[in-house]
Amino acid sequence: MNASKWGVVQSACQGAGASVVHFRSTPLRDLAMITVFGWRSVRTKNVPAEGVTCVSCQTVGSTQLEVRQEYLHIFWVPIFPMRKFVVASCSRCGAHFADRELPPAYQPVATAAAQRASIPIWTFVGLPVVLFAVAAAFHDRFGFGAPAELAGNSAKVKACLEHVAPGQVYELNMGPPSYSPKEVKSLIRITQADSNSVSFEKGLVQKYLDQPLLAEGTGGPFDGKAQKLSRAEFAKKALLDCR
Repeated sequence: MNASKWGVVQSACQGAGASVVHFRSTPLRDLAMITVFGWRSVRTKNVPAEGVTCVSCQTVGSTQLEVRQEYLHIFWVPIFPMRKFVVASCSRCGAHFADRELPPAYQPVATAAAQRASIPIWTFVGLPVVLFAVAAAFHDRFGFGAPAELAGNSAKVKACLEHVAPGQVYELNMGPPSYSPKEVKSLIRITQADSNSVSFEKGLVQKYLDQPLLAEGTGGPFDGKAQKLSRAEFAKKALLDCR
């Protein structure tokens, strides 16, 4: 028996009297809309049910047990194994019993057969790819593993941070805005700095991290609203270009 269950995320169409819920589009949600996922099963072992009498034809020893391994898949690529289950069939009368239909007399032998069957190693084949994709998504969303241009990796920025003073202008990672999962940066102008914290006002222009801000000048106008970060947080978010 080749049990197969799968799911496809699909959009709903508005029918007569039906309501439609609109969601803000994001790259992750767009990917989910075309992702085929679900679970399948594969036979891993066939064993005779010794001493078991077929409940259909009363023949002793004619029952065969098939151990199957269920696994999760994405685009039919195995990700990781799920449960093992057993189906039974009689070679004499053809009676067939699914895993949840096994007669009580079959249960002890079926449980022992499932415990002896090993999990196919190939059912883990897609797991590293999924873990890498999740790590990349978190990196892109939250900035884990800060990019090379961040202050901690630049001698120039370290030197700038040692002499933070009012009037200086920096590029600062402002994190992702409400309208996008991508992080943005803005010019800031230092208004006050001490050994513990840095106060600043933010520029009105924001760009994504891979887009250039103004190459020269102070990058104004600024919003005039005082914001404060600790020295450690400021050092983490300050980008390479400090003026």
